Amino acid sequence: MSPQDEQQSTQFWHKHSIDAVCHMAMGDENWAAWLATRCREQGIPFLFVSTAMVFDSEIDGPYGIFQERNAKEAYGQYKIQCEDAIWKANPDAMIARIGWQIHDETTGNNMLAHLEQQHLDQGVINASEAWFPATSHMMIRPLRFCS
Repeated sequence: MSPQDEQQSTQFWHKHSIDAVCHMAMGDENWAAWLATRCREQGIPFLFVSTAMVFDSEIDGPYGIFQERNAKEAYGQYKIQCEDAIWKANPDAMIARIGWQIHDETTGNNMLAHLEQQHLDQGVINASEAWFPATSHMMIRPLRFCS
């Protein structure tokens, strides 16, 4: 099923008994808003997994929930677009921004890019004590924390 096919998505939605949605996948902001709208209409919880990359990494975290989302990279900007579309469609939606700290000069803070580059360069993926073993989670609701 393609999330871009609204008829198929609607049929799937009505065929199943859905109690809550946790959107952890990719897809454009229209898909995210579609899911958030269905949840609002049915009065069920909606959680979107976003990223700390909505913040420009030139300033190290920790980031606060009131901090301006200022991503310069495409992925962070994409997540901002999804967050905004979700909040517009469903004011009760929750956003969980997750992130990790493994920044290096060649791959930035993208864990998969870092591991792929390490595999290309060395033929293996090594664990490192230089990584910051951190994952942060920010749960936010727009009406309380965003203008």
